Amino acid sequence: MGRVVFIVNPVSGTSSKIDIEKLIASNLDTAISEVGILRTEYAGHAETIAAQAVKDGADIVVAVGGDGTVNEVGRALIGTEAAMGVVPMGSGNGLALHLGIPTKVEAAIKLINRNRTQLIDCGIVNSRPFFCTSGVGFDAEVSKEFARSERRGLFSYAEIALAKWRSYKPDTYTIYSLNRLGEKKLLFNGEAFLVTIANAAQWGNNAYIAPNASVTDGLLDLVIVKSLPLWKIPKLGWSLFHKTLYHNSNIESYSMPGFAISRNFSELAHIDGDPVQVGSTLNLSIRPSVLKVLV
Repeated sequence: MGRVVFIVNPVSGTSSKIDIEKLIASNLDTAISEVGILRTEYAGHAETIAAQAVKDGADIVVAVGGDGTVNEVGRALIGTEAAMGVVPMGSGNGLALHLGIPTKVEAAIKLINRNRTQLIDCGIVNSRPFFCTSGVGFDAEVSKEFARSERRGLFSYAEIALAKWRSYKPDTYTIYSLNRLGEKKLLFNGEAFLVTIANAAQWGNNAYIAPNASVTDGLLDLVIVKSLPLWKIPKLGWSLFHKTLYHNSNIESYSMPGFAISRNFSELAHIDGDPVQVGSTLNLSIRPSVLKVLV
């Protein structure tokens, strides 16, 4: 396999990364010619050091962290011959779970040894790549609060979401589908609680926001949650974890190569769980089969 570089985000998720060197040494194939382990120091650093690793001849660059870390490493590897490995140690681990990558660290490292790869698609929102999901509305607002919190993990996320739900005011959206020729068709015009654009099927933690989404079909799945009164939350939650969201009357879903979304108030979105300001208009497209991932 040649040279393997691990890029470790020391602040993602709830698990300590202090023993990662020992775990790599005891589970990675000793036939690998060279192993490097680097730690990120700030937001965006993983992309920088992943790009340098590729320039220096790395055959595999492994993201050790959550979906945000995977996004940064993946951005650097798009269109290259280097493959991305994932050791999921984040709060949600949506892409890893979608791809069937083990969440146990030792098993995820051992998966690298077999060197089996799959080409996956990449979503683009206003020129920014994403590999799992992007979204606007309620989940983007929660991602902003979660990013500010010192506590990680599913329970912290749920606590923040419940607190945010009490004060959240839904935005109004106009959404068009875009075919491969760029032709537009109106899909939705009205108030929505949240809008998710999915390359992979889940947000993370096996919450399937887009149960039919595939990272290899050259399409994006768009899911609109139109309203969410308190009494509907339990049913929505059950649907998320049982892959039956599309049976919910509050949901509209579409699968297309692209979408155009405009909204009235917010300029916030999340990209693979990380909050970003992208403006009030979003243009979304798909780049098929551009990232090689170890599975």
